[in-house]
Amino acid sequence: MSIETLHTVLASIALLTGTWVILKRKGTQGHIWLGRLFFFTMLGLNITALGIYNLTGLWNHFHWLTLISLFTLTAGYIAVKQANIRAHFYFLSWSYIGLVAADISELFARFTPANKILVHFPHFDTGLIFALILSCLLLLPKINVK
Repeated sequence: MSIETLHTVLASIALLTGTWVILKRKGTQGHIWLGRLFFFTMLGLNITALGIYNLTGLWNHFHWLTLISLFTLTAGYIAVKQANIRAHFYFLSWSYIGLVAADISELFARFTPANKILVHFPHFDTGLIFALILSCLLLLPKINVK
């Protein structure tokens, strides 16, 4: 299996488990189990991302974003170990948001129907990512975390 294939498999698992964690009741055994699965698939996803260079052949902005993802993922893990549920919520929310943003980027880069949209609406993908980030910046602080 190539590193790119492993990266894609891990990304798919992380997207599914992350979505499930968001939808499940917090603090349950299911939440904890799926949260661990999300954590480890994101960790593997980020590690494989650091080894992929086929876009430019060099270290690029995606590698820097991977380091940010590793930071939010690790900070969320540390926060839950310290029983800081608010920090855990915010760091892992941003980890998941980064994953969704990366998926939007991949969708428009590799999926032909989505890529054709960019012919008529250049930077539509970037606009979606900015809209996602802005809406999360506005909405996350309104969520009551205990």
